[in-house]
Amino acid sequence: MEDDPIVNSEYIVVDMDPKHLESFKNIENSSTYSLSGLKSGNPHFKFGDQIYKGNMDHIVGTTFIFEEDSEGLIYEGEATKKISLQPVQVILNNQYQNESESAKMKDDE
Repeated sequence: MEDDPIVNSEYIVVDMDPKHLESFKNIENSSTYSLSGLKSGNPHFKFGDQIYKGNMDHIVGTTFIFEEDSEGLIYEGEATKKISLQPVQVILNNQYQNESESAKMKDDE
């Protein structure tokens, strides 16, 4: 009998401004999303055509993760880190900027 491999999982909470949550309502139905740079401290999340830049931070305290099934809630794990995401706009020279920076630049023109 082979030993089951040990799987290390880490849950990370994603924190986003509520006005941007509308694009995430159908995330389970989408096959085009990716998260990269988790070890960098500044991860990037792409969902459809929208790109989000994140900041990794530690949560004060612990956030518990539960999954709901027919028998109720089942404890899945805990998170001690969070990613705060802000949408960015891709510009022609392949760099990006926050939406607020983009709006400020337009106002200055």
